[in-house]
Amino acid sequence: MEPPQRRITVENGSDLVLTCRAKDCPSPTFSWIALEDKPMYMKLENDVLESRAVLTPVLRENDNTYICKVTCGSQRAQKSIEVKVYSCPSDPVIEPHAPFQEGKEAALTCKVQDVYPPEYLEIQWLEGERVLKESDYQDSSALSLTYKFVPKIEETGKKLTCKAIIAMEGIPDERKTKTTTTTFDVHWSSWTNIEITVQGILSFPIYFLEPFTQNSNKSLKENVKLFNPISPKNTSISVYPAEALKEGDSVTVSCASRSVPAATLTLRKKSPTGDRELESSNGSLTINEAQLGDAGLYECEATNEVGSENATVNISVEAIPFKVEMDPPQRELTVESGSKLVLICRVTDCPSPQFTWKHPTDRPLYEKTETKGNESRISLSSVGTDQENTYRCQVKCGSVVKESSTQIKVYSFPSDPVIEFHVPLQEGKETALTCKVPDVYPPEYLEIQWLDGERVLKRDNEGVYVKNNDVSNLTSMYTFVPKMEDSGKEVTCKAVFKMEGIPDQKKSKASTKSLHIQFSPKNTSISVYPAEALKEGDSVTVSCASRSVPAATLTLRKKSPTGDRELESSNGSLTINETQLGDAGLYECEATNEVGSEKASVEISVKVPPRNTTVLVYPSSEVLEGQNITISCKTISYPAPTIILKKVSNGTTFCSNNGTFELYYLSMNDTGLYEINVSNDVGYEVEVIEIHVGKRLEEKKSPPYLDILIPTIAAIVAIVASAAIVAASALFVVRLLWQAKSRGSYELTQLNPAAV
Repeated sequence: MEPPQRRITVENGSDLVLTCRAKDCPSPTFSWIALEDKPMYMKLENDVLESRAVLTPVLRENDNTYICKVTCGSQRAQKSIEVKVYSCPSDPVIEPHAPFQEGKEAALTCKVQDVYPPEYLEIQWLEGERVLKESDYQDSSALSLTYKFVPKIEETGKKLTCKAIIAMEGIPDERKTKTTTTTFDVHWSSWTNIEITVQGILSFPIYFLEPFTQNSNKSLKENVKLFNPISPKNTSISVYPAEALKEGDSVTVSCASRSVPAATLTLRKKSPTGDRELESSNGSLTINEAQLGDAGLYECEATNEVGSENATVNISVEAIPFKVEMDPPQRELTVESGSKLVLICRVTDCPSPQFTWKHPTDRPLYEKTETKGNESRISLSSVGTDQENTYRCQVKCGSVVKESSTQIKVYSFPSDPVIEFHVPLQEGKETALTCKVPDVYPPEYLEIQWLDGERVLKRDNEGVYVKNNDVSNLTSMYTFVPKMEDSGKEVTCKAVFKMEGIPDQKKSKASTKSLHIQFSPKNTSISVYPAEALKEGDSVTVSCASRSVPAATLTLRKKSPTGDRELESSNGSLTINETQLGDAGLYECEATNEVGSEKASVEISVKVPPRNTTVLVYPSSEVLEGQNITISCKTISYPAPTIILKKVSNGTTFCSNNGTFELYYLSMNDTGLYEINVSNDVGYEVEVIEIHVGKRLEEKKSPPYLDILIPTIAAIVAIVASAAIVAASALFVVRLLWQAKSRGSYELTQLNPAAV
């Protein structure tokens, strides 16, 4: 900030520019606010790196504290400057109330125009360097001072000065004081009657006296008896009670002389710069409270028409060595808002002190003053920010004035911070925590810290604050992305008040809040008890579990190609007391909360022994020689069964994986009972069928290949009859073919396993 001072004093009507510059920020944003809630009366001019508040001209309304706030990305900073305005544009004006006449009380009034702030104004009436009268500073609204006195004819041409002083810090010395001097004339009063009495020895002829007045055309004529005049003799000056005084003592100076006619007695105070005639009554003067300025050489002059005589006396006045002290003794006192405070101004070695409390502020004076004996006190029942100022106790003891002062600084930091967040904290979703510190004054001294244990996460020296009367509510935000492992951690908001004079135990306040992070379901699982492989009729419990915040809703489903079916479960758990084959399949657990969902699945198998076995023979169980039949076996079982077809009479067996057997070119030898055994590792079931193969009525023709093979074989035998090995082979082939013709043909066709 430029000017760099925290406080500046400027004259009303002058020009002022406040310049706020940002360093180490490429594109700052500026804003200005006034600490006191009133219009700012300024023009703002912004450049890239600075902002100017132009006050042209400066007004009394500009008496305020201005804060320049700068934002650079997510960072904020501010500077403040207090502007104190004063005004005393013209010299005092002296106004007489009426023409001055000898012996009549007169009054002069000194007026000071357009003074601001009026509380700092002091007015004095001076005769040379002697103070005749000064203003009462407890009357902060007085902008004039009247001096009353009784003029004498010899005071014609006397000069009186009115001096106006603005006792405000920061004003240049040449602007603090303004004076005006007046010279006045004194006129005689009109004479209406004169009596002259003369006593003495007559030795002169009779004279006529025609006196005249300076301000009248009247004339009088009296007969005067002549006498023998005597000049003043034995002129003396006496001091009571003593010539050596202390400040504040009362003293009477008396003048005496013998003469004919009676002499005029005049008292004067001698001085190297010029004698000063004193206002006395018949040569007697009483000083009620002697001051240092009353010390010096006093002269009594007795004068009549014959001559004069002088007498002198030296009066000494000793200053009172008094001391003024404040209690509490600190020159600077930091006080908490709302607390009680008593300021005591105490005087030692002064018999009759005069106390004056000066409170240089532009706000009303609410304090009550109580003075008793050698001390005066101000009691503040509840200190407020409007009472933040310098309190000056001025003590006048005799002619000496001393003072002591205490600067009161008020602070407000009453409450612990409050941590708030307006939406639930969810894993992976950026969240802002808000820390509010209420009723802070002055706000620029507060620093807000975000802590994780002892680790500082963020420092906020320039929290956003909202003015609430004289105090402010400060807010700081901490933005982060929560993780699941952050749940249960504690975050602390610590407010540190960095103002000097505050007790250590009141400099910081903190609040801690546990983080409850919401996260989607994790580690979702589905368990089966006692086992995933069951037997029909077994009891089984399917349970679903998941970890999440908030707790997830657990849903059990049984998957199916034709559509999933949601199961009625209790908190993700389902018990099947007697399992059936239809209970086998893929089970799915879905855990769902407002953050997300997760699934897990398990396959449950139910083993069922073969049952409801059916055997069908196509086209019929009764056929003729050479025909084919198909035996189809259907059953319900799990796992898939092994199906064996066995001819009961000779034990010939055939095995099928799909329950289908095909018999080709049946012969009568194939007639009989057949046993079909259906079995798996859980159990079995047996079905028996009877097949009857009848003889054909017409002669059966050999198959075409026999007509070819038989002659061929005979020819071969005839040709190679000598080869035993060849003959044996031929006979073996013929035998096989014959068997095929007489017994029929069997073929086992592979099909899919039985359906469940």
